Amino acid sequence: MTIQTQDITVNEQLSGDRRSSGDRPSILNNNLLNRRGLTSNQYVILRELLRLRTATLSRFEIETNRLGQGIGQELEGLEKAGWVESQVTGSTLEPRVYYLSAKAIKLLLFPEDN
Repeated sequence: MTIQTQDITVNEQLSGDRRSSGDRPSILNNNLLNRRGLTSNQYVILRELLRLRTATLSRFEIETNRLGQGIGQELEGLEKAGWVESQVTGSTLEPRVYYLSAKAIKLLLFPEDN
C-alpha cells in the first residue's frame, strides 16, 4: 500500500476554510442557533440582512438572488421572534423596510458572548 502526501501550504488551508457571509454556519454554531430558536437558513438571512443594512423585500430578494423563495414569510417570522424589525414606508409597492434588531446584531457580531 502506498500513501501519497501532498504539500499544502497554510495559505491554501486558510483559503479553503474561509466562509462567505452567505454560507451555512458550522456544526459548532448550530448548537448556539438551536439555543436561540434559529434555523441555519434564518441565520443566513440575518447575515445577509447585516450585509445589506436595511432592505425592502424586493431589494433583499434581488441582492441575495432569493427570488421566489418565500423570504417575506421568513422575515415576518424573524420579526415576530424579535430578530428583525421593520418600519412602514408609506409606499404601496414597498410597504415595509426591514433591518436587524439589536439582539440580532449582537448575535452576529459577538456570537461567543451569547
